[in-house]
Amino acid sequence: MIILHVLTGAGLIILVGYIAEFIFKKLFIPDVLFLIFIGYLISPGVFGLIDPKTLGMSASIFTTFTLLFLLFVGALHIELHSFLRGIGSGSFIGFMNFLISAIVIATVFMLFKFDFLMSLMFGCALGGISSAFVIPVITQLGLFESDEELYTILTLESAITDVFSIIFTLSMMELIIIRTVNPKAIAMQILAQLGIAALIGITVAVISCFAEGTLYESDRYYMMTIAALLLTYSITEYLGGNGAIAVLFTGLMLNNSKYVFKARNAVISFFSKEKPPLRPDTVSKREKLFYDEISFFLKTFFFVYIGMLLNFSSFRVILIAFIASAVILGARQFGAKFLGPKYDMYQHQLVASVYARGLAPAVLMQIAVEKGVITDSSAVDVVYLVIALTILFSSIQIFIFKKKANSQVTESV
Repeated sequence: MIILHVLTGAGLIILVGYIAEFIFKKLFIPDVLFLIFIGYLISPGVFGLIDPKTLGMSASIFTTFTLLFLLFVGALHIELHSFLRGIGSGSFIGFMNFLISAIVIATVFMLFKFDFLMSLMFGCALGGISSAFVIPVITQLGLFESDEELYTILTLESAITDVFSIIFTLSMMELIIIRTVNPKAIAMQILAQLGIAALIGITVAVISCFAEGTLYESDRYYMMTIAALLLTYSITEYLGGNGAIAVLFTGLMLNNSKYVFKARNAVISFFSKEKPPLRPDTVSKREKLFYDEISFFLKTFFFVYIGMLLNFSSFRVILIAFIASAVILGARQFGAKFLGPKYDMYQHQLVASVYARGLAPAVLMQIAVEKGVITDSSAVDVVYLVIALTILFSSIQIFIFKKKANSQVTESV
């Protein structure tokens, strides 16, 4: 009977996910809101159908896989020339927005009598925007077709700020436990994680491209790519890099494989008189469709899981979360100005609308509880609620932004 309930529930959640996505395409109401609401309904606080605590380690594995796969799919829509143009802006905007957000969030926690170091830890955890929210939303908006460079900037920002959130939050945990921290070590750790990730991600993509000439006809090649992503993540993390960023670089290189194929064909021609087999320049539409379907499945259950974590039992928790979410909104409006005069008002408004928090702070709170850094469960409830509220606020702004954009297009016609 339990198996029957689980399978029925999973089927209904997927069905709701498709309906919510259809509504988003028609009315521009982000589907994640419906998914979070469904998660809240089945949580212990309402109908009590599923307790997220019983999921244990499987929840952490699922959320991690969701993050890396969404980054991979996001990278499959990035052209190399857009990446090279947007990497500087994406990195700068990511760092500045992370810094501003971390400071204002920490200030809110301190105003509610949280310890200074604990407040900084919460600020760092909630400092970055969510890849799990940003990539699906800007993909559904068709930004990779209408504005590749801005799509690249937002994708890179979400990935880089996840790195900042993880490294700085873990460093704050060490500071809270042993009361010491080394700024130089933090800077070196960030550079090392990004460097190792880029090297391994590009290497895996190049190896995949060279092997694809032999394996391309296999019906299981798509699954081999997923296996390669899992190994890329694991090897990168083991060597001290950031696995999610490595996966992003793998996706970027695979989508721009024409450059790798040119080098591959040159090598084959040099050592053999045979003409190298022809291959498409980029990942095929069929491959992208397959990966998009998997990302839809993962995104659907991820946001339902976020909804399951919500707890509205304490007015103080709600108040802190609401104020923190409001200052995040204000900080994003200010931070969007770092996009620079090169971009028009439309692009600035879109950047200002995308700031939801997601996977990184949720995972970091679990780590903080396991290490004994956080003993007050209400603080964790605040973080989960901030994730939900920023998704709500960001979704409302995206809805307004899209409506204005459509009305401007209609008036111009």
